[in-house]
Amino acid sequence: MLCRQLDMISMELSSNISHPRPEDVAEVMKRFQAVQQSGNTFLDPIYDLEDGRCVKVGTRRLWEEASYMEYVRKNTSIPVPRVHMVINGTGEWTYLVMDFIHGKTLQMAYLYKQLTGGDIERIADQLMDYIHQIRTLPIPSLSPPTAIGTYNGGPCRCVYFHKYPWNPQSVVPLSAFPDTIEFNKYWFNRGKIPYPENILGEAEFQLQYRDSVLAHGDLNTTNIIVDEGRIIGVIDWECFGWWPEFWEGLRIWEGSSGQPLWRQEILKRLNPPLRLYEVYESCFLNAFDEPLHY
Repeated sequence: MLCRQLDMISMELSSNISHPRPEDVAEVMKRFQAVQQSGNTFLDPIYDLEDGRCVKVGTRRLWEEASYMEYVRKNTSIPVPRVHMVINGTGEWTYLVMDFIHGKTLQMAYLYKQLTGGDIERIADQLMDYIHQIRTLPIPSLSPPTAIGTYNGGPCRCVYFHKYPWNPQSVVPLSAFPDTIEFNKYWFNRGKIPYPENILGEAEFQLQYRDSVLAHGDLNTTNIIVDEGRIIGVIDWECFGWWPEFWEGLRIWEGSSGQPLWRQEILKRLNPPLRLYEVYESCFLNAFDEPLHY
């Protein structure tokens, strides 16, 4: 069913990715098991195979992520890791084999003071260009221009919507939101906040009437790989899809509280609706026992 959906929106994976040779699968799994036993992970759940490739371990949803990665890689200049193959394991386990990008996450480079002010400015400019490229990708006919969800029309993929202890089943959406208004209502209700027309400025309130935009969906500093003061990789495309216009900036803002210089530079370029961000932060604080900075 998933492969048929992806075929319909012209995001097919090449046969060597979706149907790798058995000997190639055996070789990858042998390397993976050796690395897994050694505990050599790059970012959980990503394992460095030490041959220029790495393996991301997850559920069948990795098929979607692999398709998104290949689609964005082929249609933009964004440095997305090339997918080599996707392997179905036992049960729901799935293995996504892709290029390993040698660098540091923006979070770690910032933490260890390996970035100059000029580096941070350059990285912010790069990221804004990538955001623009994503927003101008072709729109599939299956996706309504206002819907909020995955690229292929499914429900939102984000840590805030996963079936985790802090997300009871009753709050996990089963389908895409029809528009930004309904997306906002969902969060204001879940966060126990009155509909905020009286506390938002007019420009920020009007954002809910905009069409959705394509977005990575989770551009926090752990998903941006840097080297020598520039972005060399953007990873974790699980959340790729249609989001409210303000969402990409909100996730960047929320995940940069510990990186004030980075936050300052990226906010200069985003021209963000900060009051709306603050309302959403209150929603998240009320909806979860503690804030989730992923």
